[in-house]
Amino acid sequence: MKSLAVLVAGTLALWVALIYPGWLIWGEKAWVQSVAALGLCLLPALATYLWVLKAGGSPEMRMVAALGGSGIRIILALGGGFLLYNYLPSTFTDSFWAWMTVFYLFVLALEIYLVVTQQNSPKAGQ
Repeated sequence: MKSLAVLVAGTLALWVALIYPGWLIWGEKAWVQSVAALGLCLLPALATYLWVLKAGGSPEMRMVAALGGSGIRIILALGGGFLLYNYLPSTFTDSFWAWMTVFYLFVLALEIYLVVTQQNSPKAGQ
């Protein structure tokens, strides 16, 4: 489960690095928008990554699980963002999509890196 900790810690480190500049640019809404974007991007990624770990077996099986999980991630992350943006427009303004883009791409890249660098052993990434 070490790789799960890397995924969470890396994403939280990015949030810590970006929240102050975001607050300076967008004000108080940056807190709500950034935390919502972080949750919408990280939680589906964790679910997908757990699926990849449970898939075990060959690297090909893990990659198929990762690619299959991409559809789930898109539906949950971007769909959730779309709902927040449309139903709470005073809180989730256009700047929310900047947060979503940064977190989505970072989490996706980190997850792919972790999947690709795993060893072939069944306990890899734990």
